[in-house]
Amino acid sequence: MNWFKATISLMITLAVVLVTGCTSLQKEDSPFDRKAVFDAIDKDHDGKVRKKEYHFIWKDKKMAEEYFNRLDKDNNGLLTEDEFVVPWVTGPLK
Repeated sequence: MNWFKATISLMITLAVVLVTGCTSLQKEDSPFDRKAVFDAIDKDHDGKVRKKEYHFIWKDKKMAEEYFNRLDKDNNGLLTEDEFVVPWVTGPLK
């Protein structure tokens, strides 16, 4: 049951981020903890998010693949915390 609650909480958090256009993430006093989201997606807690971990949070797997590839700047098939967080802070992916 705890896994289910954590998954629902993560999905709600991600939905809020997408709906608000990520503007609240630029504020220092934001209650949103970007590292907590990264850590929640990083199921094996190795400091990297693999495609399988990233795809798990997306309903649309095609979109998941597209966004993952855009975020993976060094094309190594892994997202570091820097690759994962920076696009959220700087604005939508292009």
